Amino acid sequence: MTSRSKVIIDTDPGVDDVLAMLLAFSALPGDLEVLLLSLTFGNVEVKNCLRNVVSMFHVIEKELAWRKDNGRPQGFESLRKTKPLVAIGADAPLADQMVMADYFQHTWKTLFERPPADSLLTSSATRVSEVDLTSPQPLFKASTRSAHLEILKILEDNPPGTIDIIAIGPLTNLALAASRSPLTFLRAKSVLVMGGAIAEPGNITPVGEFNVLADPTAAARVFALISHTSKHHASNTTKSPRVSVEQAFPTTLSTNR
Repeated sequence: MTSRSKVIIDTDPGVDDVLAMLLAFSALPGDLEVLLLSLTFGNVEVKNCLRNVVSMFHVIEKELAWRKDNGRPQGFESLRKTKPLVAIGADAPLADQMVMADYFQHTWKTLFERPPADSLLTSSATRVSEVDLTSPQPLFKASTRSAHLEILKILEDNPPGTIDIIAIGPLTNLALAASRSPLTFLRAKSVLVMGGAIAEPGNITPVGEFNVLADPTAAARVFALISHTSKHHASNTTKSPRVSVEQAFPTTLSTNR
């Protein structure tokens, strides 16, 4: 029997990221545990990413109540077992001009400022968009610390090689965490990145994929660090890696923010 996977999801929700989170929350609790939703700018501004996440949890709460009232299996077993932490992270790239994909993703900004009067979903979302993050929430725990600090805390609080980081947005939060403490960052079991275009054309420029192009400096930092450890593990999986930060993390990219 495979062991339960504990994951951090670093995200800039959008529609596709929300679907990914819903899939994770629907897993069996013995298979997957989502410890943290780490929010970054990307498809939209980070404040709208927070609104999207809060709205998602609000809709899940209503769905769970409907299923219970109608005698249906509640589902969302992983989520009901473990309330994930939600932390707000980077609101801009490390060095470059912000690239946003709100030209093909709904920004939700005007949706919350001028909700259609006859829409139950958007009016409900409007009520929760200014949620008091200091009060308890039924399905998630709110953090007042920056997302990259929460990433490092989770990695510190768990044994090395037990936490998977799933990055489905720009890599700014990961780069900030790695820059602050490379050795702590390398306690992660794996870093799974939805980004980059190697043998395919990009979706923003002829060679640029959005999640990497949105913060190429951050992507360079993260790839430089984790590619070094990947080579080590490929040749020796029985010993803890001996990390040379100077080799894995070029000094031109290692300035703390």
